[in-house]
Amino acid sequence: METCFILEDLPEMMLRLQSILVRTYNPEKIISATTVSQAKELIEKPQEINLALIDLALPDGDGAEIIAWIKRQSPDTLCVVVTVFDDGDYLYEALRQGADGYLLKDVPDAELQQSLEGIQMGRPPLSSAMAIRLMDAFRQPKEEGISLTPKQKEVLRLIGAGKSTKQVAELLDVSYNTCCDHIKEIYRRLNIRCRAEAALAANRMGLVE
Repeated sequence: METCFILEDLPEMMLRLQSILVRTYNPEKIISATTVSQAKELIEKPQEINLALIDLALPDGDGAEIIAWIKRQSPDTLCVVVTVFDDGDYLYEALRQGADGYLLKDVPDAELQQSLEGIQMGRPPLSSAMAIRLMDAFRQPKEEGISLTPKQKEVLRLIGAGKSTKQVAELLDVSYNTCCDHIKEIYRRLNIRCRAEAALAANRMGLVE
């Protein structure tokens, strides 16, 4: 890993990640940015970046945007999310944008270092909590026997098609609050926790073509 990149807006975390990279790979060059716009300015040639550690919630946008931007120009660059967000929606969106790993900031330095070391041995860096989240999402569902009303099925179908809550409400001609109530009940009945899991459920149930 000759050249590494860090996108992180918290100074303490930036120093922590720089230290971990030095101990793990001792790269010749570490490029650091604190915002999405600064990242695009500093990375002149994404193909020269071997490893990028990217936070998600930044002052001027979402780090997942940088993942997608890097991957479009340099598919071989390894992009690993390092964030506080253990929510499934953040995980699935980062993976959709091309993330090669997803690590949580609240784990010890030794665990972060071990996860990053595994990259060269073909082990995707994934915090244990997020690995469990992924397994839960793709585990064989128990949707058989679970009854949804026609309206709830339609709401789930639209979520599976990528519609926002506001868009679903408008398409079904119901209030935003009523739509939220439908979504909460769908989540409860299907034992899911986020929109990404709802989209998976909609596909499994054959609601999305």
